[in-house]
Amino acid sequence: MKKNDGFTLIELLAVIVILAIIALIVLLIGSTYAWYFIIVKGTSENVIKAGKLSLVLDESESIAINLNNSVPLTDEEGLTGSATISVKINEKGSFIHRDFREENVYFMMTDRFADGDKNNNNLWGDEYLPNGESDMYKFSEDKSGILTYYHGGDFKGIINNLDYLVDMGFTAIWITPSVKQPEGRYFYDGSNGGDKYQASAFHGYWGYDFDKIDPHLHSSGKNSDGWADYKAFIDACHAKGIRVMQDIVINHGNHTAATSPTKWANYSVQTIMDGKEWAWAKLDPYHEPVPEGATPSKNGFYAYYGFGQCADLIDFGHLGQDGKDSRHHLINVYKKFIDAGVDAFRIDTMAYIPNEFAGEFADAMYNHAKSLGNDHFYMIGEVLSEHNEVAPYYAGLPALFEFACWYRLEWAINNATGCYFVKDILSYQQEYAGYRNDYIEATKLSNHDEDRAASLLGKSIDKNKMAAAILLTSAGDPYIYYGEELGMYGTKSNGDEYVRAPMPWGDSYVTAYTNKIDQSAAKGIPNVTEQQQDSNSLLQTYLTFTKLRNTYPALAEGTMSKHNVFNESNANKYKSIAAWYMTKDNEKLLVIHNLGNTTVTLPMTDKIEKAVAVSGKAQQLKDGDSLSIKLEKYTSVVFKLTE
Repeated sequence: MKKNDGFTLIELLAVIVILAIIALIVLLIGSTYAWYFIIVKGTSENVIKAGKLSLVLDESESIAINLNNSVPLTDEEGLTGSATISVKINEKGSFIHRDFREENVYFMMTDRFADGDKNNNNLWGDEYLPNGESDMYKFSEDKSGILTYYHGGDFKGIINNLDYLVDMGFTAIWITPSVKQPEGRYFYDGSNGGDKYQASAFHGYWGYDFDKIDPHLHSSGKNSDGWADYKAFIDACHAKGIRVMQDIVINHGNHTAATSPTKWANYSVQTIMDGKEWAWAKLDPYHEPVPEGATPSKNGFYAYYGFGQCADLIDFGHLGQDGKDSRHHLINVYKKFIDAGVDAFRIDTMAYIPNEFAGEFADAMYNHAKSLGNDHFYMIGEVLSEHNEVAPYYAGLPALFEFACWYRLEWAINNATGCYFVKDILSYQQEYAGYRNDYIEATKLSNHDEDRAASLLGKSIDKNKMAAAILLTSAGDPYIYYGEELGMYGTKSNGDEYVRAPMPWGDSYVTAYTNKIDQSAAKGIPNVTEQQQDSNSLLQTYLTFTKLRNTYPALAEGTMSKHNVFNESNANKYKSIAAWYMTKDNEKLLVIHNLGNTTVTLPMTDKIEKAVAVSGKAQQLKDGDSLSIKLEKYTSVVFKLTE
């Protein structure tokens, strides 16, 4: 570009943009929203809509703007809040890769989240609503009847609701597996024992064709490989500042016990991967049959040797010699997802994957991402167990889901006992550090394989608000399961489907209800629109604390430490109180939660600058030079301390 008085046009443009933003701060400071825009390309324009700023530059330039405001606090109790704004310029013209531990992650089962394209719901004719729309609201416990069918969620549904996630303060999403599943519904006739039943692979964990995206998720038809739509989906998320974590399966494929009349019976032991077709024992050039009774060979695309077999699922071989197994094929498959722009992987069933392959796979993914300019590619594994059984897996991956934290939190809330929570969490952190110094705790409440948090907390709105506040003000990288912010409930005692109900939008995006869905949950939970309009809703509590976490680095990236008074040593006096500090650099926050159902008054010796968040009712009391705080039942408060 030509120079103008010593400055390039790019430099002048950057100065103009920054000045324009500063001029708008007065307009933006009172907003209750935090925005993160990333504009990669387009024509030159400045747009202001509904108080939101969007800047689009020419095709060769880009700008990223991060505007973080804390939500207003309940000043009737004498506590006030504040707002901060930060601006970042990106001159590269590409999506900004961030450290994933900074994210607030929203986990959705794609099929159950939002239906944006009705045309991809029943592609094979028997997997959506077998008898048409009349089946949509049928509820039946008959195991031979319609059971776990596709409900219609897809990429378009997510794209069309990204603003909801942005406005809620979520900065990343985790979606269930996207590879193509077996066509049609699954049928088991009971020939190998147990009840007969029908199902579908709506959840994505029964991969059949690993080279294609499942056509129920994209909009290019069942004969398309779906990759163009997948890339467009990733780009749409990135354009809103949302990073995408793709759930992946590297240890198993689809069901092995499919029986007639389903189409699956013809290929239930088959797989398409890395440009090749494979079939158990019949189409596996790596397989080495041995005499009956002899030790099976570890060579084979499939695991004939019995390592870590999942019941009724076809296992991949990971321990072959000289490349005679599935490892390099799985690596090739999932490199394509990184090529498409995905930011992270969640690896399913870590406990069933040999350690040597887990390390090899992780290295291959990290190196491939780095070769494409992403130094922050992220992977997380799941080991559904207590802290002591999870800890050794940190030797292989830096991030693992923290089930123990939720177990302790659920007990603490239901027993009105907060004083031991910090002690337990810090002891787990010390345990994890013994395997990896840079471990990342992926904290959560419930997920798609567990009873929903709202059910375990007795469907109490107060207790659910407390769980949300603690999750989002404690150490770790928080994950929120879709609908958790609305109080969706359900238990697994009657089947997984009860914890995987459709997201209650209150509009046309709601996916189909078939059976195996709690009728009271379908009708009794206030939907998104209703809770957005209710200032006392559970959704508003999540909004408060996700925005707070985005505003204060001490919450998102800080170190957790025990309060010197409100801890287990004073259990008799402050039993219901869970309190801790979150610290990063010169920023220090004091977090206090009253998990009890009675009011508590606490003496305050910390040097408080201001309150930055309140959930419930809190009041500061002064008596001369002494300061105390009165917390009513199920109240949370966060203070910024003076430096």
